[in-house]
Amino acid sequence: MRLKSNTRRGFSLVELLIVLAVVFTLSAMAIINMAPMRMNNRADNARDAVVTQLRLARQLAIAKRRNVAVAFVSPNQIQVNVQYRAGEPVGRPIQPVYLNDATNGVTDTSQFMSWASLGALPTSGFSNGDASGVNITQLSGGTAPCVVFTTTGALVGAACAGAGLADLASNNPSNLAVFVGRPNMPGTARAITVMGSTGRVRTYSWDGSLWRP
Repeated sequence: MRLKSNTRRGFSLVELLIVLAVVFTLSAMAIINMAPMRMNNRADNARDAVVTQLRLARQLAIAKRRNVAVAFVSPNQIQVNVQYRAGEPVGRPIQPVYLNDATNGVTDTSQFMSWASLGALPTSGFSNGDASGVNITQLSGGTAPCVVFTTTGALVGAACAGAGLADLASNNPSNLAVFVGRPNMPGTARAITVMGSTGRVRTYSWDGSLWRP
């Protein structure tokens, strides 16, 4: 009678080494591919933070019937302020927002960036060259250091200091373009524009050759 063998063939050392080499190679490729993805996600989050604050300011201006100022503080801070009338109760201050939730001085974050080397945005009327990364152009000519959403939802140029309605530099609509990204990383370049007369917000991303909506 033939006896059954209880022995089973295992893996050789060479086979195990080959499997480990394949696993390590695939892991390294995954890590390499994840780095750009992580940067792009953070760039998108920074862009979305700007959009959220701009839309918040516009909604507050319309709902509260008060002008609402938006200031962009280098390198990565956005501050929204409701401009109350003199003598009326002042609401709770709106906390500043930092791109990628990082405070000033933290390096692992998107910043307001100048991407002049990447060329102009496809929509006319929005410049791309101010060193601060924030371009405010009054449609009647000239520039302003800050922007304010009026009670109609339009965007106008304004002085940033103070809290009164008299701070408005003019009632002329201003186009706004905000550029964000990581220094020396064009792949993280993002742009946000606001049409002054309507308050319409649009976003763009740099795809390596063109700004795409």
